[in-house]
Amino acid sequence: MSKPYARIKDLSELMQGVKIAYGTLLAQKKEEVLAIITQCRGDVHTLAGVGSRANNEVVKSDDRFAEYQQRVASATSLTILDAMITQLLSYKDQVCKRIELMLHESTTPPKAGEKAPKPQKIAQIRRYDVFPVKRLTSREDVEQYLEGIRKKLYDTLEANDSIQIN
Repeated sequence: MSKPYARIKDLSELMQGVKIAYGTLLAQKKEEVLAIITQCRGDVHTLAGVGSRANNEVVKSDDRFAEYQQRVASATSLTILDAMITQLLSYKDQVCKRIELMLHESTTPPKAGEKAPKPQKIAQIRRYDVFPVKRLTSREDVEQYLEGIRKKLYDTLEANDSIQIN
């Protein structure tokens, strides 16, 4: 436009629309992150079991997840929320590894005069790495998708003693 100055008065109204759209996206992302926090907390509790030796680890992780929930509530940026997802998954993986070590140590104490058993080689795999996002429209698509998952899991199991899907 050669003379855009007459349209400056429209900027406020246009920016209001942008702010509303951003607010909607922010609310959706907050819901997504809160769902991931719930899932991570559930994974930790499921792995630890009830009344296990890892109870202190579970309590600490619950406190940390509560902190994340507070951070989500006060977040004003989509970028911060995206980064939080990565942090959450990484933290959950660390906690799960510590719990697995605690549980493994508590279930297989070495007998007098015996060497400690060789620790199992456990492959850590994230659910979204095993189950990629894909649209399936036919039985054939489902079969191909499942075959891909099966192959990934078999290949991983061949190189390890077990698989932990997080």
